[in-house]
Amino acid sequence: MMNPVCEIKELNLDELNEAAGGHPFEEAFADDNLYRAGVSFRNTIFGSDEFYVNSTRISKETARTLRSESKKLWNSKYAASADLVGYLREWKQVLANNYGLTWDGTLGTYKAQAW
Repeated sequence: MMNPVCEIKELNLDELNEAAGGHPFEEAFADDNLYRAGVSFRNTIFGSDEFYVNSTRISKETARTLRSESKKLWNSKYAASADLVGYLREWKQVLANNYGLTWDGTLGTYKAQAW
């Protein structure tokens, strides 16, 4: 019986991202700041994580940016008074004007999924 020969192939960047992405701990930036920004996070075990504002899928980089900008807005104007309603009104306008995203004002959610 012959021994099979293993061929070692180097992965390109897309193949590496597909193979390495999607473990349960892919991102650590999902927190109350992300959800307050209206971004829903689907933590995918066998694939890339997914991010949405309402039903519009956004990139991971956009999700990071929205989290950062919304955190700055919250901390600078609304955190001290806990004025969530004022924040939601202003953040809705930021999403529409700066990102072309329609948002219904609901907080983002978290969901774990296999793929």
